[in-house]
Amino acid sequence: MDEKEANLIIAGGRIRCPRCQARSKRHGGQCGAPAIQGKRVCRNHGGLSRGPTTAAGRQRCAEVRTTHGQQTRAKRQRASELSTLFKLYAAILEIPYRMESPK
Repeated sequence: MDEKEANLIIAGGRIRCPRCQARSKRHGGQCGAPAIQGKRVCRNHGGLSRGPTTAAGRQRCAEVRTTHGQQTRAKRQRASELSTLFKLYAAILEIPYRMESPK
């Protein structure tokens, strides 16, 4: 199956459906399953997920939203404050905030 193929043709050409857009972490290839109707991914890659449906569930997700499981909103805010502080110190000491990396 060609990597650039966007649609799957099954049942002897009678059924055409979009192909799942998920990529493998191991080999980088595209998933070969058909995508859920109206979605970009198959059921194995989250096509059946509807996300939080209640207001409390959406609020919980908003409060603990993480990036790659390592940074919470509070940690990103603290990092932003420290970055601003370091820029101020660099300006006071008249040194560059970021050093040029050797090439």
